[in-house]
Amino acid sequence: MSFGPTLLLPHEIDEPEDPPFIVLKYLDSDLRTESDRQRLSRPEIKEVAKCVLEALRTLHQDGMVHTDIKLDNIFVNLGQSDQRFTAIRVGDCGGVVSKDSKFALEGHLIGASFTRSPEAQLGPPWGPATDIWSFGNAVLTLLYGGGFHLFNPANEGIKVRPRRQMADENASNVVEFIHSMGPPTKPFYLVTGREIPPADRDFVLKIMKLDPRDRPTAEQLLEDEWFDEESEDTRAPL
Repeated sequence: MSFGPTLLLPHEIDEPEDPPFIVLKYLDSDLRTESDRQRLSRPEIKEVAKCVLEALRTLHQDGMVHTDIKLDNIFVNLGQSDQRFTAIRVGDCGGVVSKDSKFALEGHLIGASFTRSPEAQLGPPWGPATDIWSFGNAVLTLLYGGGFHLFNPANEGIKVRPRRQMADENASNVVEFIHSMGPPTKPFYLVTGREIPPADRDFVLKIMKLDPRDRPTAEQLLEDEWFDEESEDTRAPL
């Protein structure tokens, strides 16, 4: 596997007589902590997004899936004055698996409940596209800032039983009723520019597709025009 500079990997492995230990490169903080402390600017979010996508491109090109992309697993070194971060690395690679592994093909549960893709939640086979969904979730969380987490459950003790819910007759009747109320609304149609700038909303919408086959790859996202546009940050102050 060819490793890129945006992946946080073992820096040194020492094998003494006692059990071996692994030394990772030190980084100051993680993005969840830093985003909760102070919302990132749009240029900072784009810098983070580019680094994460470069890491995912490296993994996905080698047929690997990270399985747990979230702000807690994106580590940074803190800078000064006009450069907030001097290094951005995707870490916690202990759950990286091959897209052809039994874990992926059998649809094993992966990642955290509030960053997990729909397919990883429901149980069919999953692949690199699950990382893309989690990446989109991370970008959306950074755009809102201030401790906002879109899919964070109100009660961590609630057990999710997606298969049973999908197969339940009453649940099916509810779905039919919802569809009978009229055509579905577009995602984020109630979101205003004071929440998310239009260009950022459009970028996230390209990513957060329920069907993993409809999501762009990391390579395609790195070529997106969003990285070059410089529209105004219309978000309301926190």
